[in-house]
Amino acid sequence: MFLNQSAEFGGGELFLRDLMQRTELGSLVCFQSGPLTQWAVEQGIQTTIARTARGTLGLTRSDTAPTASALLSLIRVIIEVAVRAKKASLLYANSQKAFVVAAISGYLARRPVIWHLHDILIRDHFSAQNIKLVVWLANHFAARVIANSHASADAFIKNGGSPSKVRVIYNGIDADLYGVTEPSLIADLRRNIGVPDVRTVGSFSRLAPWKGQHVLLNAVARLPGVHALIVGGALFDEKDYALALRLQAKALGIDGRVHFLGFREDVSALMQLVDVVVHTSVTSEPFGRVIVEGMLSGRPVIATRGGGTQEIISDGDTGFLTTPGDAAELAEKIQQLFDLPAVASGIASTGRLSARAEFCMNRMLAQISQQIAEVRCK
Repeated sequence: MFLNQSAEFGGGELFLRDLMQRTELGSLVCFQSGPLTQWAVEQGIQTTIARTARGTLGLTRSDTAPTASALLSLIRVIIEVAVRAKKASLLYANSQKAFVVAAISGYLARRPVIWHLHDILIRDHFSAQNIKLVVWLANHFAARVIANSHASADAFIKNGGSPSKVRVIYNGIDADLYGVTEPSLIADLRRNIGVPDVRTVGSFSRLAPWKGQHVLLNAVARLPGVHALIVGGALFDEKDYALALRLQAKALGIDGRVHFLGFREDVSALMQLVDVVVHTSVTSEPFGRVIVEGMLSGRPVIATRGGGTQEIISDGDTGFLTTPGDAAELAEKIQQLFDLPAVASGIASTGRLSARAEFCMNRMLAQISQQIAEVRCK
């Protein structure tokens, strides 16, 4: 039984969709309804919205103590999941809140638990008490902790996590989904979204302060005539940031050159529309799915240093790395790729080959299936 907190599509949810779609394993329990649960129902996957989990959405990443109502809701969803877990051979938690529930529910139901860790456990992302809690639960109740990068694994271990439980499995991306799109279709797409045939850069990520779209806007302000696609929606409590980005673009005088497209399914085509794919996280990125997608789409990628990005990109070879939060450096690297088309083409070509070799979907599926087989309750 797969458990996930959110039903909105972020990197972790896209991973889970890939896994469930290609392995035909298990049922799905989410703490809320949304595009992920809608997709699962359409695929014929047994899907449950844990209604008792609604109050747990109030549990925050801050050091503030949870409210009594949130704790009561947590207890209720643990009991609900424990009852459902009796019909499963294991629980596979795909998010932190889902793991907190799965750890205790699995213990009550006597079912093993796998936690897929999509986060770097650092104070930039989580409170000290949350880090201590999930590490303690993992050490006592998780049969495996699958980390999506060595950066994620190292942070877990540094915070006291048991090294013997950890397996690093990189996210696999289906390279066939990022083939070459007909130029006429790209031209149609450009017209449909209102982007003129000019130099264009693209950011593909959920809208969140730590994802750093504001840095890209500051860089675009330094690049006259360049347009930017901002692809992705706001999750959780980040609606204010999405509004702030629009206000920032207007204040910088570039609102006519910035296109906010929201969440899109046609990412591959949009990536082929842009000249450069940029990744602008201002804190360490656990993995960086969009980086691999950009490389598979045959576009040069610029990403910020830190975390899993340095496990994907070899600076100057398969992409460029920049300093987090440095808009001037980002603008300089973008302009360099515009001015040196041979360099841009070489990086794009080398990046695509590297991504196909290192982040293979079939390899990921085989590795995860092996972990499931080893811990499954027979």
